[in-house]
Amino acid sequence: TEFQLYVVSSLPGVGLKLADRMLKRFGSVRAVFQASKRDLMLVEGLPKSRIDRICELLDSPYKPSKQSLAYQKLLEET
Repeated sequence: TEFQLYVVSSLPGVGLKLADRMLKRFGSVRAVFQASKRDLMLVEGLPKSRIDRICELLDSPYKPSKQSLAYQKLLEET
C-alpha cells in the first residue's frame, strides 16, 4: 500500500522507487526492517553506504531530544 511505501521510504537514503524494490523483495515492512545487511545487499540500487546508514538507524537506541520530551509531557497533560 502507499502507507507501506511511505514507511520504508522514511529510511535514510531510500526513496519511493527503492522502497518499492525493497518491499517487492522482502514482502512486508516487517521483513524489510528485519533484513540483515547481507539480505539488503541483494536489493538492486541499494549501495553499501546506504545499507550501513539504515542499519545504524535501526540498531541505535532511542535517545529522546529535549523537544520530544517536552512534546511527550504536553501529551501526558491532555
